[in-house]
Amino acid sequence: GQRSVFSWVVADRVTVRGDTAVEGALDVGGAVTVASDITQSNGDLTVADDLTLTAQTAITVTTNMTLTPTGTSQPLRSAGTTGTTIITAGAAGDVLILENMVNTSIIFTDTGTLKLGGTRTLGQYDTLTLISDGTNWIEVAFVNN
Repeated sequence: GQRSVFSWVVADRVTVRGDTAVEGALDVGGAVTVASDITQSNGDLTVADDLTLTAQTAITVTTNMTLTPTGTSQPLRSAGTTGTTIITAGAAGDVLILENMVNTSIIFTDTGTLKLGGTRTLGQYDTLTLISDGTNWIEVAFVNN
């Protein structure tokens, strides 16, 4: 296709299909919706206002199951006290926030690929935040609410 170079473009709405490379600053005055990944290869990614992580569909945890999260903010539930030691590995740098949504106890044991500060029991509204090194999930924070 034919390309054009512009010094400035002002538009009420722009739709871009396919991959887009931006060299230099990109200032957006309104909302940005991204349907796939954002990759920041150099420097910092700065969010000046709110960063919203969409909660995924809650996963029901059963004894010794392999927990396979579907996103960063992963709600959990169980039918009663239960636990697991296996969470499917994320890519290096992935962050995972687990939250127990129901009045039960979900126990994560510090063993195998779970590198925790001890056994973590999530009661209702408790959270466990982990970061992946590509093989292991390493505890960043545990909040007992």
